[in-house]
Amino acid sequence: MTKWIVHSEWWMQRVVWLWGAITLLFGLVTQQDPLSTFIYPCLAVALAYLAAALLRWLFVFQSSTTQRVTPFISRTITAFWVLGIIGFLQLLAIALFEGFRSGAFNYFLIAISVFPVGTSMGAAREWRRVRQLQIRNTIS
Repeated sequence: MTKWIVHSEWWMQRVVWLWGAITLLFGLVTQQDPLSTFIYPCLAVALAYLAAALLRWLFVFQSSTTQRVTPFISRTITAFWVLGIIGFLQLLAIALFEGFRSGAFNYFLIAISVFPVGTSMGAAREWRRVRQLQIRNTIS
Protein backbone atom coordinates (compact mmCIF):
# COMPACT_ATOMS: atom_id res chain seq x y z
CA MET A 1 0.00 0.00 0.00
CA THR A 2 2.87 2.36 0.78
CA LYS A 3 4.16 2.12 -2.79
CA TRP A 4 0.78 3.15 -4.19
CA ILE A 5 0.47 6.12 -1.87
CA VAL A 6 3.98 7.34 -2.68
CA HIS A 7 3.41 7.13 -6.44
CA SER A 8 -0.03 8.69 -6.22
CA GLU A 9 1.39 11.98 -5.00
CA TRP A 10 2.80 12.49 -8.48
CA TRP A 11 -0.05 11.22 -10.65
CA MET A 12 -3.09 12.47 -8.71
CA GLN A 13 -2.31 16.10 -9.45
CA ARG A 14 -2.17 15.27 -13.13
CA VAL A 15 -5.42 13.30 -12.92
CA VAL A 16 -7.22 16.28 -11.40
CA TRP A 17 -6.05 18.68 -14.13
CA LEU A 18 -6.64 16.15 -16.90
CA TRP A 19 -10.12 15.38 -15.58
CA GLY A 20 -10.93 19.09 -15.53
CA ALA A 21 -9.76 19.51 -19.12
CA ILE A 22 -11.62 16.42 -20.36
CA THR A 23 -14.87 17.40 -18.67
CA LEU A 24 -14.52 20.92 -20.07
CA LEU A 25 -14.20 19.52 -23.61
CA PHE A 26 -17.03 17.06 -22.93
CA GLY A 27 -19.20 19.93 -21.71
CA LEU A 28 -18.44 22.08 -24.76
CA VAL A 29 -19.71 19.27 -26.97
CA THR A 30 -22.73 18.09 -24.98
CA GLN A 31 -24.02 20.98 -22.85
CA GLN A 32 -26.12 23.91 -23.95
CA ASP A 33 -25.41 26.14 -20.94
CA PRO A 34 -21.99 27.72 -21.55
CA LEU A 35 -21.68 29.04 -18.01
CA SER A 36 -22.00 25.65 -16.32
CA THR A 37 -19.70 24.14 -18.95
CA PHE A 38 -16.84 26.28 -17.61
CA ILE A 39 -17.80 26.58 -13.95
CA TYR A 40 -18.16 22.88 -13.07
CA PRO A 41 -14.68 21.72 -14.13
CA CYS A 42 -13.03 24.80 -12.59
CA LEU A 43 -15.00 24.26 -9.39
CA ALA A 44 -13.97 20.60 -9.28
CA VAL A 45 -10.26 21.38 -9.64
CA ALA A 46 -10.45 24.17 -7.06
CA LEU A 47 -12.33 21.98 -4.57
CA ALA A 48 -9.88 19.12 -5.04
CA TYR A 49 -6.93 21.36 -4.18
CA LEU A 50 -8.88 22.93 -1.31
CA ALA A 51 -9.63 19.47 0.09
CA ALA A 52 -5.94 18.56 -0.16
CA ALA A 53 -4.93 21.77 1.62
CA LEU A 54 -7.52 21.33 4.38
CA LEU A 55 -6.48 17.74 4.99
CA ARG A 56 -2.82 18.71 5.21
CA TRP A 57 -3.74 21.55 7.58
CA LEU A 58 -5.65 19.09 9.76
CA PHE A 59 -2.64 16.78 10.03
CA VAL A 60 -0.16 19.62 10.54
CA PHE A 61 -2.38 20.98 13.30
CA GLN A 62 -2.50 17.53 14.89
CA SER A 63 1.24 17.00 14.55
CA SER A 64 1.97 20.29 16.28
CA THR A 65 0.66 18.73 19.48
CA THR A 66 2.89 15.67 19.24
CA GLN A 67 6.15 14.94 17.47
CA ARG A 68 5.70 11.16 17.43
CA VAL A 69 4.03 9.37 14.58
CA THR A 70 1.62 6.79 15.92
CA PRO A 71 0.15 3.88 13.97
CA PHE A 72 -3.22 5.61 14.31
CA ILE A 73 -1.95 8.56 12.26
CA SER A 74 -0.59 6.28 9.55
CA ARG A 75 -3.86 4.38 9.38
CA THR A 76 -5.85 7.61 9.26
CA ILE A 77 -3.78 8.88 6.34
CA THR A 78 -4.29 5.58 4.54
CA ALA A 79 -8.04 5.74 5.22
CA PHE A 80 -8.29 9.25 3.76
CA TRP A 81 -6.34 8.11 0.71
CA VAL A 82 -8.56 5.09 0.10
CA LEU A 83 -11.82 6.93 0.81
CA GLY A 84 -10.89 9.67 -1.65
CA ILE A 85 -10.50 7.16 -4.45
CA ILE A 86 -13.70 5.35 -3.47
CA GLY A 87 -15.57 8.68 -3.40
CA PHE A 88 -14.36 9.48 -6.92
CA LEU A 89 -15.48 6.10 -8.24
CA GLN A 90 -18.82 6.33 -6.43
CA LEU A 91 -19.70 9.75 -7.85
CA LEU A 92 -18.62 8.67 -11.30
CA ALA A 93 -20.69 5.47 -11.12
CA ILE A 94 -23.76 7.39 -9.98
CA ALA A 95 -23.39 9.82 -12.88
CA LEU A 96 -22.81 7.13 -15.49
CA PHE A 97 -25.30 4.46 -14.44
CA GLU A 98 -28.31 6.47 -13.30
CA GLY A 99 -30.04 7.54 -16.46
CA PHE A 100 -33.08 8.99 -14.69
CA ARG A 101 -31.60 12.43 -14.16
CA SER A 102 -31.23 15.29 -16.59
CA GLY A 103 -28.14 15.59 -18.77
CA ALA A 104 -27.02 18.76 -16.98
CA PHE A 105 -27.10 17.05 -13.59
CA ASN A 106 -25.16 14.06 -14.92
CA TYR A 107 -22.57 16.44 -16.38
CA PHE A 108 -22.31 18.14 -12.99
CA LEU A 109 -21.69 14.79 -11.26
CA ILE A 110 -19.13 13.72 -13.85
CA ALA A 111 -17.27 17.02 -13.63
CA ILE A 112 -17.33 17.24 -9.83
CA SER A 113 -16.52 13.56 -9.26
CA VAL A 114 -12.80 14.37 -9.16
CA PHE A 115 -13.28 16.42 -5.98
CA PRO A 116 -12.72 13.48 -3.55
CA VAL A 117 -9.34 12.83 -5.19
CA GLY A 118 -8.23 15.99 -3.38
CA THR A 119 -8.33 14.17 -0.06
CA SER A 120 -6.19 11.43 -1.57
CA MET A 121 -3.76 14.07 -2.85
CA GLY A 122 -3.49 15.64 0.60
CA ALA A 123 -3.08 12.23 2.23
CA ALA A 124 -0.29 11.30 -0.19
CA ARG A 125 1.59 14.51 0.59
CA GLU A 126 1.09 13.98 4.29
CA TRP A 127 2.30 10.37 3.96
CA ARG A 128 5.60 11.65 2.57
CA ARG A 129 5.93 14.15 5.44
CA VAL A 130 5.16 11.50 8.04
CA ARG A 131 7.71 9.10 6.55
CA GLN A 132 10.38 11.83 6.61
CA LEU A 133 9.49 12.56 10.24
CA GLN A 134 9.80 8.86 11.11
CA ILE A 135 13.21 8.65 9.46
CA ARG A 136 14.35 11.78 11.31
CA ASN A 137 13.13 10.35 14.64
CA THR A 138 14.96 7.04 14.11
CA ILE A 139 18.21 8.83 13.27
CA SER A 140 17.98 11.05 16.36
